[in-house]
Amino acid sequence: VVVAVAAAAAAPARALSMLLPMNKRKCFRQEFADDVLAKGSYEVRSAEGMTIKALHVVVRDPDDAVVYDNGGLGNDGTFGFTTTFGGEYTFCLEDRWAQGVKKKQRKAARDLPPRHVTLTLHSGVDAIDYEALAKKEHMSELDVQLKRIEDQVNAIVKDFEHMRGREERHRSTNESTFSRVSWFSVASIMILFGLGAWQVYHMRVFFKRKKLL
Repeated sequence: VVVAVAAAAAAPARALSMLLPMNKRKCFRQEFADDVLAKGSYEVRSAEGMTIKALHVVVRDPDDAVVYDNGGLGNDGTFGFTTTFGGEYTFCLEDRWAQGVKKKQRKAARDLPPRHVTLTLHSGVDAIDYEALAKKEHMSELDVQLKRIEDQVNAIVKDFEHMRGREERHRSTNESTFSRVSWFSVASIMILFGLGAWQVYHMRVFFKRKKLL
């Protein structure tokens, strides 16, 4: 199952809650601009199967390269990455048997209900820990607020540049498609005229041979 979710560079946190059946993968896509910080966390809220099941989380970039993979080793965790280029990033979750679970344990637990899983995603300014940044850089409260505003403006500019680039690609695709359709139409008309002339010529030859003309 794949769900598409549109997002801007400075979008607020997004949280998805779902019931995840065993061995069923659920994915969603979220669009990011180039060079955007993204952080996320996942948590299994159901108590059943915590010792015999593990949540597998995989994040892929628009080229289908793996950005993050927890290896199916836990039920709770966090991740973070910075986008190398703009486009749709895919987040997939799958409930699996934990490593070392024996066949008898699987049979005993096969009737357990789907587990409740929550995935939270922060991006852009929302993903930056300004408190930690202030302590590290010894910044005053005013400096932190100015830094936050600066990052918000930069994020909005990045998002507009990303949307403009996407619009230009779509326009280029539309123009290319229109050009191809136009040439195809012209070629089709020329072929039809050619076939019509060929048929008229052969009909004239046929009637002359039969001395009908």
